[in-house]
Amino acid sequence: MTKHDNPVIGRYLDEFEQQILAVDPAERAEMVREIENHIAEATHADTELSVVLEKLGPAARLADAYRAELALNSASPRRSWARTLGFLALLATTSLPSFFVVSILGILGPGFMLIGVVAMVAGPLNLILPGVVEISAPWPSPLAELSVLWLGVALVIFGTIVSGVLWLYVRFMRGVFQRVLSTVRPAHA
Repeated sequence: MTKHDNPVIGRYLDEFEQQILAVDPAERAEMVREIENHIAEATHADTELSVVLEKLGPAARLADAYRAELALNSASPRRSWARTLGFLALLATTSLPSFFVVSILGILGPGFMLIGVVAMVAGPLNLILPGVVEISAPWPSPLAELSVLWLGVALVIFGTIVSGVLWLYVRFMRGVFQRVLSTVRPAHA
């Protein structure tokens, strides 16, 4: 069956394709062919078209699954940061808890590391060039600067731990997504 042999299939495939317009045209065409072939094989095996489309689910949900799988399994190392950020955005929009986990940990981890680095520079800088940075502490001068330095080290360590927790959460959710996607996507022919 081609895309336009049956108007119901044509509408389904058109809707699916509209949902994945941002995907590379060659990959998009392959995705549409895969769905079209799956529908054709199922209907040739005497499965009612309505049953096949019901099992596939709404075209928009199927397109979401394909986009997520593409984000998870893309092999291009050139866009790894973009792919990771895209997955974080996808993860943050899947549920309210994920939104809070990704948002909070994504801000706190790098934030604590940055503040820690600034403190690690400010402490010794005030020892070398007194008065450049104002450090208010109940301790005398060298002890105050060393305290700020160690506070900076502690903040960098804490920020690294928070970022590590975010990384573990993302790895866990990536596995969850892959398990769910394997049940949503039609089997390859």
